[in-house]
Amino acid sequence: LEGGRNLVHALERRGAALAEVWARIPGETDVLVTHGPPFGCLDVVARGGHAVGCEALAERLVGLDVSLHLFGHIHEAYGIRVDGAGRIAANVSTCTLAYRPTNAPVVFDWPDGAPRPRAGAFELP
Repeated sequence: LEGGRNLVHALERRGAALAEVWARIPGETDVLVTHGPPFGCLDVVARGGHAVGCEALAERLVGLDVSLHLFGHIHEAYGIRVDGAGRIAANVSTCTLAYRPTNAPVVFDWPDGAPRPRAGAFELP
């Protein structure tokens, strides 16, 4: 690809074009899986220490009652966070920033009818 850019960057969309993609997420979605994180959620990169998640995705999530959102892409932001509404956001990158597949697998065992967890951040092994 031009300039050595990889396929992920070649397929990126921003702004209105990406908002149109996220608008197609059904309103009744309970579990959402995306490649990357929403802006401001487990998306801080080591180089520069700033958030790089998708602003359009973050905006779309405001209108959804998603219980669990799984994503990766930002390897160094591996972890789990629960927001005030009980939505679990999990950056489940298996690889570290050095592309070593040493992050522990993340498993959710959520019994039927169990309430959403309380807000907070959790450390993963």
